[in-house]
Amino acid sequence: MTTLCGMCLALAWGCEFALITFQQVWCVTPSLRIFGICMGCMQKFFGTFMSCCLAPICETVGLCFSNITVKNA
Repeated sequence: MTTLCGMCLALAWGCEFALITFQQVWCVTPSLRIFGICMGCMQKFFGTFMSCCLAPICETVGLCFSNITVKNA
């Protein structure tokens, strides 16, 4: 009984491992590669947008607050 169940479980786990490996190699990895390529373009766009729009605001606020002095009484 144990031998029969063990062989069936080994076969089932082997098939499951084969399916997971197949899915990882042929589905997940190419999808992640395509996602990385598309997000590379978005990363450049987002970086340029931040440099053009947010950097001047941060620089201006920094200059406004740079003249603040704290005196301890």
